[in-house]
Amino acid sequence: MAGRISCAFVLAVVAATNLWASLTENVILVVIDGARYTETYGDDSHANIRHIWNDLRLQGTIFTRFYNNGKTETNPGHCSIVTGTWQDVNNDGGERPDRPTVFEYMRRELGSAVSECYVVLGKGKLDILTHSTHRDYGSQYAASVRTASDSYSDTQAWANLENVLAGEHPRLAILNLPATDRLGHLGNWNGYLDAIRAADSRIYELWNDLQADPFYSGKTALIVTNDHGRHTNEWQNHGCDCEGCRHIMLLTIGPDFAPGQVDSTERSLIDLAPTVGQLLGFDTPLAAGSPLQLQIPVAAGPLAPAMACSAGPDVVVRTVAGGARFLVTSPARQPLSLWVYGIDGALVYEACQTTQSGSGHVFFWDASRAASSSAAGRYVWAMRVFEKPLNTGAFTLAR
Repeated sequence: MAGRISCAFVLAVVAATNLWASLTENVILVVIDGARYTETYGDDSHANIRHIWNDLRLQGTIFTRFYNNGKTETNPGHCSIVTGTWQDVNNDGGERPDRPTVFEYMRRELGSAVSECYVVLGKGKLDILTHSTHRDYGSQYAASVRTASDSYSDTQAWANLENVLAGEHPRLAILNLPATDRLGHLGNWNGYLDAIRAADSRIYELWNDLQADPFYSGKTALIVTNDHGRHTNEWQNHGCDCEGCRHIMLLTIGPDFAPGQVDSTERSLIDLAPTVGQLLGFDTPLAAGSPLQLQIPVAAGPLAPAMACSAGPDVVVRTVAGGARFLVTSPARQPLSLWVYGIDGALVYEACQTTQSGSGHVFFWDASRAASSSAAGRYVWAMRVFEKPLNTGAFTLAR
């Protein structure tokens, strides 16, 4: 019997069961406030984003049809990013989102400390991103915040991020770079372009710094986007539904994002919160968006042929402390085999039963007695009669 299963099988089971074994342990979101697509990806020379285009693009995925389909202002845009819902909040900082943020989801579900979640500013009015007004979440699950004395200084925002990453090592953080939007509103075209270029250099520096830090290296996703663009014909301002205001950039880079890809699928700001949740292992039940496509890591080497599974016996899987119990509730007259695989395709458990009890076949996988690789995480299973696949599924073994 083969010791691994094919990529196709893992992909099919994970897709069908909405499970993901992420390699990502940390996520940093960077928002270049108010940069228009025509000055980023839409410029064929990519003169303002040379590092993103020439260096980081080769390591990550560029999304060329990414949009803010809600209110194209700073606070609504940022709130849509962190909640996964379109937020029609006031733009003055006086109104919090009414749906939970990724920080609240993470802290409530995973029990994360307040120091593991950070809002790094940037514009002071964005301190509303720390938590929502939702009655089931709210301030008890809020993120930490680091503000700047100058709300329009990228230099101060960047210094804040450097200090937070070095001193606190948050697992989830969002950074607002405000200068691009500020200089646009002032009508300073050259200053606006310079701010995009400076942000590009800082983002490249950030990625290199993350790879040099053992806490973040090889297990951190960097997501770079905008909260909104600018008017198509009057670039100093924004706030309408024109192409210039809605069409924005997105770069994703990290161990769970495919390298060197250009994705032309239309996606939007509200897809980012569920993507963060999928990467870090928490649910975002009130988010309206859908997670971005991630690459599923499967170990290299010869793999078994893809298994096309027909309808088989009903199987109830219950996870218990240290393992999982499999109950086959429908009759099976022939011997049944159960195989359990890690999400990397490696076989971690195999058993065969020739007889059944009154309630059916019962298998128990004692993960505590298995190899050290059998730990908390996602697993797929296959039920077979002789070598014929009957049924498949997936489950999560809790920590």
